[in-house]
Amino acid sequence: MKQIKFNLLAIIGLMVAVGTVAFTGRTTLALQWYEVTPHATNSELDEIGALTSNPTQGGDCETTKIKNRCAIQLDLSNASIMPETVEEARTTPGVVVGSSTFKEN
Repeated sequence: MKQIKFNLLAIIGLMVAVGTVAFTGRTTLALQWYEVTPHATNSELDEIGALTSNPTQGGDCETTKIKNRCAIQLDLSNASIMPETVEEARTTPGVVVGSSTFKEN
């Protein structure tokens, strides 16, 4: 009887551990759009500006890569600083870079 109780407690403990890992292992990205001011010669130096709405909905930006980046998606929820350029966003720990949108001018 003692062995059955011990095995039952071990199984319950294992189930609690697996359940905890399953629920804490999931993360959701909080990607938000930010305006971008294009750099004259190097797109990695494009300057990241203020939050903006989705630039593909009713705006002049599109997802097809053409001349200039006009917005970028970033998740800054785990970042300690706000990156100033696209290059800085790509190299700053805690920053997740998503999609970009582009326009001709």
